[in-house]
Amino acid sequence: MIRKLLIITCLISVASLASARKTFKNDTPLFDKQDVNDTPGDYRVVGAPMPKIYFIRKDGGKITNSDISKKRKTIIMIYNPLCEHCEDETVLIGQNIQKFDNTDFILLAAPNMTGQYSYFENTVHVSKYPQLVQAADSSGFIEKVYTYESLPQINIYDKHHKLMKIFTGDVAIDSVTAYLD
Repeated sequence: MIRKLLIITCLISVASLASARKTFKNDTPLFDKQDVNDTPGDYRVVGAPMPKIYFIRKDGGKITNSDISKKRKTIIMIYNPLCEHCEDETVLIGQNIQKFDNTDFILLAAPNMTGQYSYFENTVHVSKYPQLVQAADSSGFIEKVYTYESLPQINIYDKHHKLMKIFTGDVAIDSVTAYLD
């Protein structure tokens, strides 16, 4: 019963992203709309390009498409810091972190979830794995790629930033790493 409530909470919080304002506490926009406009399309199909991104890292830095390496594959895991499935998947990834050595890995939360970073840190100890970058979406990326099935959602992109695979919910680590060779 508790697990079902957590799943529902996770889905509601991600769905609330659609109506969330993309602002910080001082009401300053997180992005200039002209910087994140991109060609409309279905970003959920294999082979689709990664949409234009503008993420705010936990440390306040930014991540844009030009910051993503074209020499490595990229995983963007959409998560909710309060989601038990997201916690479990992150722990599993941390236990197998060496399998992600040649991969850029971003843990992406909705902008209204940044206040929960410390809870996630205390629960999962994600800072032990500097390869896992926590960030908040400020470009509508989640709205463009989220399949509204369950969390976490793991999107794997090739070196050319084309979508290779989407996993939702609990997934075996070998299923994910099979796409990293």
